[in-house]
Amino acid sequence: MKPMTTCKTACTLCALLLAAACGKEEFAVPPPAGGAPQEIRFEIAIATAAATPCGASTRVATNTDFTSSFTAGDRVGLFIVKGDGALQSAGNWVDNAPMTFDGTTWTCDLPAGKDVYPKDGKPLSFYAYYPYRPEGVDPLAMPFTVQTDQSTTGLSASYLLTASTPNVDKTADPVSLTFRHKLALVRVKLADGPADKDKAPRPADVVTLKGRQPSATLNLATGDVATSGAATDIRMHYNSAEKCWYALVPQQNVPQGSVLLTFEWTYLTTLSHRPSRSFNLIRSEVKPLDLTIDVNLTVDPNHVYKVGDIYPYVGFSGKKGVVFEVSNGGKSGKIVGLRRMEGVLVWSTELVFTNISDDDNGRVNMEGFRKRDGKFEKYPAMKWVDGLNRQGTTYGAQSTGVWYLPALNEMRAVCSEQNREILTPVLKELGIENPFPEYKFAWTSTDWTNINVATVHLENGLGMALSKDDAVTNCTWPVMAF
Repeated sequence: MKPMTTCKTACTLCALLLAAACGKEEFAVPPPAGGAPQEIRFEIAIATAAATPCGASTRVATNTDFTSSFTAGDRVGLFIVKGDGALQSAGNWVDNAPMTFDGTTWTCDLPAGKDVYPKDGKPLSFYAYYPYRPEGVDPLAMPFTVQTDQSTTGLSASYLLTASTPNVDKTADPVSLTFRHKLALVRVKLADGPADKDKAPRPADVVTLKGRQPSATLNLATGDVATSGAATDIRMHYNSAEKCWYALVPQQNVPQGSVLLTFEWTYLTTLSHRPSRSFNLIRSEVKPLDLTIDVNLTVDPNHVYKVGDIYPYVGFSGKKGVVFEVSNGGKSGKIVGLRRMEGVLVWSTELVFTNISDDDNGRVNMEGFRKRDGKFEKYPAMKWVDGLNRQGTTYGAQSTGVWYLPALNEMRAVCSEQNREILTPVLKELGIENPFPEYKFAWTSTDWTNINVATVHLENGLGMALSKDDAVTNCTWPVMAF
């Protein structure tokens, strides 16, 4: 079955009527004379809504708004009740006969002798459902569960449709079976907000419908659908042409204030939506949710970070770096910056051993060099890093929110094998095309000798002594504690 789409001239879902298997001229054959048997034939359609700007014609008055059509290989199940009886769990005149669509014609596999109307003239009532199940079908209690990941399977794998036509007397006309959707369709459209912080760089990578019941039980006799099942999350399907996300779910209530949707931009941020009022998701109807991005830039001091998270976690703009170390249960840590100076800056303009050699805390080293040379004029790499902070910054051993040239072991932590694997895709997403190139070293603030300073090989995280005046093979990559 083809998935639902939206019309190009309006963001309202319209419906598409599927043509019958045979033309009207073929169905205009008069019934055979006398008591000759009359073949049962069918005309299959999907219920439509009133005329829309898409120009769809109205076949059946209904509240549907779904656009869908059968495709080759689709199968529906058919039950037939004879006379005045009601549809039963089993023992009907016909139980669960398959009907198959080849893209043009419907073929119904009816039992022998029941492909024609009864000789006794009793009427027939027809009940059909989609998708077809070959075994264990109780038409009065048919369980159904939507896909919890509709982003990859699409919507067609979660369709549930039914049709019924009661009390049909012997006729040459086809039995009209008009299918109606039995689930609710949630449609989400997300627009950028007015501020720069609300401008998404691309559509959300994952949109999730949160805490929805995915299961239902269908009574084919009445058409009623009883929602059931433990609440779960459902990944929505994205239609790039319409720039909307869709998901099918059974009818159910959505309470006010609960998280209904999450929007995830991989590595960047995750936003959530809580409805301001309760509402119902109603079967056979579309629930449009037209939302605007509104980013709250208030940083929660108790937010828990992990290695690979972008800092800060709020908003799209103003990202400072990527976490490479955490402490205090993830509430504190260190980030590596998104700006680095490649192959330009020497470490020092003089070959003098300073004895400023802390291996673990670059802030201690930076303060030592600040006291030695207040403006870092003799230390171009540190001067560039210092320029990223406000003028007059001092560097305490526990300072947070200031950029500094990392000590040897801090830079080694950035370039450890485990961290390289985690940080590489995130840093690429944020603009550092080749975060850990071969044959490239990073300056540290750990002085080693009058000629050499400690550097770290970006590709393997090993420490190495290199000349303080070698700008070509080195880069300056600042870090920050938070």
